Amino acid sequence: MSKIGIFDSGIGGLSVLKVIYEKFPNNIYLYIGDENYYPYGLKSKDEIIDRSEKLTNFLISKKVDLIIIACNTVSSIALDFLKKNYEIPIIGVIDGAVEKSIKITRNGLIGVISTPLTAKTHIYRDKILLKDSKVKVYEIGSQELVNIVENGIINNNPTYLIAKETLEKIKFVDTLILGCTHFPALRDLILKILPNVKIVDPAEEIVEYIRNYIDNKDKSILEFYTTGDIKSFKEKAKIFIEDLEIEVKKIVI
Repeated sequence: MSKIGIFDSGIGGLSVLKVIYEKFPNNIYLYIGDENYYPYGLKSKDEIIDRSEKLTNFLISKKVDLIIIACNTVSSIALDFLKKNYEIPIIGVIDGAVEKSIKITRNGLIGVISTPLTAKTHIYRDKILLKDSKVKVYEIGSQELVNIVENGIINNNPTYLIAKETLEKIKFVDTLILGCTHFPALRDLILKILPNVKIVDPAEEIVEYIRNYIDNKDKSILEFYTTGDIKSFKEKAKIFIEDLEIEVKKIVI
């Protein structure tokens, strides 16, 4: 049995937990939603590094064997820093999606939707072009779409119009990377607007990266923590893990 720590700014990282849990159920999972410091996408780089270091220290204090950064913003800003300063294996969500998008694109036009800060780092563009310089990458940062998922208002009237206005800017791409872990919740909506696009969900690609760290031999244990409001976290968590009854503890970090 492995003990795996996962963190994100809010509920978006639950999309990563869901995929990993379904593939490797018999492990211990500790998930932190850092909702008191949401949104990460509007923070400075120094703030992102500081929060990621604090959350990493908390998970290490719980004796986890592996840490997964279930956040594209942190993966783009702080992953290299964390890997350099900690001996524990730490995995981000970006590399798998980069490789998958290059593999499946047919017209060489790849779109990325993410938080504004992830878009500003150009990490997806740079990593993709490093592997295939002929591909063209189009990045869009939308905090508004992230907020829609985090606030649990996906089915409200303005959501479709906001998504349509955002995605029409890159309607010519044939492959779209969900560069924020909140966005798998918008998959059906995205396909209504871009029905022919091939979606790359980094959460689905991370499975191969963690396989060598997972024992998966015993019963499963799920522990949830939030730096924000417990009731709000539990209600919003149903967007991704509606089939699980969860208990949540509030922590101060």
